[in-house]
Amino acid sequence: MSKATKQQSQWSSGLHGQVDKVAVKSTQFETEVARLGLATSEYADSAELKTWCEAHKNSRYIPEWLLKAYEMVTDWDETEKKPTTLTTIIPFDELQEVEEAAA
Repeated sequence: MSKATKQQSQWSSGLHGQVDKVAVKSTQFETEVARLGLATSEYADSAELKTWCEAHKNSRYIPEWLLKAYEMVTDWDETEKKPTTLTTIIPFDELQEVEEAAA
């Protein structure tokens, strides 16, 4: 079978241009949960998972609802609370009110 015939055969079969199955990797969190043999409903009550989450909260994916359940604050959470600029943006109409009140 020539190369052209093989390509035509793949095209007519619907296979032309399809990507082979891609291996889906699980996150390290999912790997840890599987290692511990936990169901989703058991996550919040697991002392071992909580210890793992505490050690990896700033560098690994952990569901936000679980971080809240454990009352954990990440470095990301702390940086979000800091101002990103030194100026505050005030809508024009509110700025006039502020200036009038200050005068």
